[in-house]
Amino acid sequence: MKGLFVRLYILIIGCFLLNTFLNQLLLNTTYKSQFAKETTYYAETLAESLLREHKNSNTDLHELMQWWKERSEVNFYNIKHIEIVNITDDRLIPVSPLTESRFLSLSISRFLDTAELAVPLKPIIERLELESDEANSQQALLIQFHDAYDFYFKASYFIGFAMIFIITATLVYLITHYLYRYLQSLSKSVQSIAAGHYKTKAPVTSVDAFQLLSNDINTMSAKLQDDEIKQQIFNGAISHELRSPITRLRLALDILNNSNEQETIKVMGFEMDKALNDLDHLTTNVLQLSKAYLQNNLTEQKQISLQNVLHDLIEQQEDTRIQLHCHHDIVLHANNSLIETACANIINNACKYAKQQIHISTEKTASNYLLTIEDDGPGIAEQERANVFQPFYRVDSSRSRQTGGSGLGLAIVLEIIRKTEGNIHVGVSPLGGAKFSVTWPVENS
Repeated sequence: MKGLFVRLYILIIGCFLLNTFLNQLLLNTTYKSQFAKETTYYAETLAESLLREHKNSNTDLHELMQWWKERSEVNFYNIKHIEIVNITDDRLIPVSPLTESRFLSLSISRFLDTAELAVPLKPIIERLELESDEANSQQALLIQFHDAYDFYFKASYFIGFAMIFIITATLVYLITHYLYRYLQSLSKSVQSIAAGHYKTKAPVTSVDAFQLLSNDINTMSAKLQDDEIKQQIFNGAISHELRSPITRLRLALDILNNSNEQETIKVMGFEMDKALNDLDHLTTNVLQLSKAYLQNNLTEQKQISLQNVLHDLIEQQEDTRIQLHCHHDIVLHANNSLIETACANIINNACKYAKQQIHISTEKTASNYLLTIEDDGPGIAEQERANVFQPFYRVDSSRSRQTGGSGLGLAIVLEIIRKTEGNIHVGVSPLGGAKFSVTWPVENS
């Protein structure tokens, strides 16, 4: 926490100081120009006043200048030095020839502003139409302004900066402490989830950005818990499914070992072959489901014409009950092998239970592509429809075994359709049997 606090504090103070420096630089540039204009105006006005007063009252210019210097000490512009000099004075060499008011020096700093300028008297005498000797025409008013902030202003300035640093440090500490406690709590939650405690919830916070992170972690935890439950069910189901053909193989072997009859040997050989076929079919389906689970959807993607895929699958089936109606070809950007597996499983399912008709159609709506596969078989009861996509689930266990089903076909279909950003729904067909509707967003093409 200490390191985080120091880094945040340095970052914020650094940004503050940089902003202060840039603002000061900008203000100094503007203020310097303004200060130069005002001091020039003030000096020329002062020169006019001195000359007028000198003419009207015959007061010595040096006395008048001393009076103005004392008066300026209580005004905005503090005159540090003022005198009348010849324009040939060595100090005026940098600004010669002196035909107008010129600065000898101009300096702007944080607590002190200084300016020294020379004002030629000849242009003022001519402008005011004053009578003057030749000496005044060859003279200039040399004036130095000295504007310094007093002690109280300086003290207030530094105290203000100190208060800013202290308040910033306090706020950074509070923010860091809150952030550190949240991250610690979040870290403990993530470690607990990683250890398999999926009921652990991420900390709740009033900061929207942090709460979004907590919600995402909670969603991930719930998904992991759901996947673990599915995996446990899957492991238990596959153990049960494997046990049946293995038991049949063992029983057939025991009978073969205790029998010499040719007929019995022939029957048991047939049973063993059937059990091995069941094992092969089950293994193939398990591998397909695992591939659907693990396959990266971005792997081996290409443009696929669903119409061509369906034509190829129907030719392989050689089933005259199938009727294909492609009102609009569906072109998907997906993995060809996965799409073929999904469509083949749905068509095989329809072929197993259809009586006389299997209708396959494709069409396009405003936002979706639609693939429909329906049959006139016994259909799927409404209470069973939510479960038919679960691994090893059978609507009718005995009938599924008779038709060679392992209960994995539709689970494979669901996973593949999800991988391709689609959805699948099962309902009732007008033909009387099951109707599988698969939709993909048009953006998938």
